[in-house]
Amino acid sequence: MITAKKKAIDYINSSLSMIEPLKEHFFDSIIFKKWERGVLISLQYFFGPRHEYVLKFKELFEIKKDLYYFFTQKEIQALHLKNLDEAKMFLETVLNEIEIFWDEEKSFHTNINFEQENSFMINLDGKLIISPSGKEVKLPEEISTILIDFIKNSDLS
Repeated sequence: MITAKKKAIDYINSSLSMIEPLKEHFFDSIIFKKWERGVLISLQYFFGPRHEYVLKFKELFEIKKDLYYFFTQKEIQALHLKNLDEAKMFLETVLNEIEIFWDEEKSFHTNINFEQENSFMINLDGKLIISPSGKEVKLPEEISTILIDFIKNSDLS
């Protein structure tokens, strides 16, 4: 079985290996946008949607439309290359944390830092409710079915 730790390490290593080739592409290229979105989604999955790592990564690549009025394409691309270098250092730091501090047996949700004491996570695949402390409670079948149907029929899916 592949552990959450191994999966996170493999994905971040893969993302890191793509940074140098991405420097050959413009900041608004499809290949860069796919990479950026993939890293953002993985960080949200590994750490939770409001974790400081997610916010920091979003901040790295916020090239505002206002820049088009003040800077040339060449200057914007130079900023993009600098941001890719910063992303590399950032992801290396995240990787280091995972390698050193993550427990081998824990799943992603137990590595998430919940921001509020009353925040709970629902894992519909495992039909669990997970507390901020990582305690898992199995949902009764009828409740998990109702939740799954609700999510499928809402704007959440």
